[in-house]
Amino acid sequence: MFIDYWKSLSSTEKKELAQAVNSKVSYLRHVANGRHIAGITLAQKLHEATEGIIDKHKLRPDFFTS
Repeated sequence: MFIDYWKSLSSTEKKELAQAVNSKVSYLRHVANGRHIAGITLAQKLHEATEGIIDKHKLRPDFFTS
């Protein structure tokens, strides 16, 4: 799950991930905690940036099919 992955990251790694997906740490924190739903583009970028650790299918099962 995204929240588990998010919690495992250091502050520096969170910043690097946010930069890699063209987002903000605060927004990614909200997505990880379920306060916001990742957009389709963000879900794809997170999937690619983490080499599938953050699964786009789990972030957006309404759009991505397995």
